[in-house]
Amino acid sequence: VLELKVGAKHRRVVPSLQRLAVGDPSVADLEADAGAVVIKAKQVGKTTVVIWSPAGRRMVEVHVVR
Repeated sequence: VLELKVGAKHRRVVPSLQRLAVGDPSVADLEADAGAVVIKAKQVGKTTVVIWSPAGRRMVEVHVVR
């Protein structure tokens, strides 16, 4: 579980990123940045981020708090 405050950003290194998805885009936004994923907390809530790379699929549960 990744817990972020509203407005915070978290950068996660992902070599050879292939694809990204977020379950609830009103809670968090994603952006690819030179071999990494930046998760941006938008509003209080919970969502799942899915990251695909040659190593496989990784799911990250994101909790956004005040």
